[in-house]
Amino acid sequence: FVVDKVDYWISIYFDIDKGTEWEDMFNKLMAYKENHGDCNVPQKWKPLGSWVNRQRKQYKKKQNGVKVSLSDQRVEKLEAIGFSWGKKKDVWNDRFKELKQFWTEVCSLKQDFQTLFVSFQVL
Repeated sequence: FVVDKVDYWISIYFDIDKGTEWEDMFNKLMAYKENHGDCNVPQKWKPLGSWVNRQRKQYKKKQNGVKVSLSDQRVEKLEAIGFSWGKKKDVWNDRFKELKQFWTEVCSLKQDFQTLFVSFQVL
């Protein structure tokens, strides 16, 4: 148990990432998504939240041409399950979509109510 914790922290601070450890964390992320509907794990949910944050940081470095342990195959795996590389922006966009959907439904109900109200007036 203690050895696992030490290996985990060494991998974070020295940018060493064992394949099996990465796969274990990826599986935990899939389980989180199944329960919560997204991959936006809070950082306070250690160690998974820290791992997710690390993937985002590595991706950003990779985009800037820095060599990191996050391979293209891992990027593809994360994207295949709907992983978000920019959490705050994606959360905002999700909430905006929900708001648009809400207003679409409200306007539809309002139109239905107005039609019903007019038909009662005709009687």
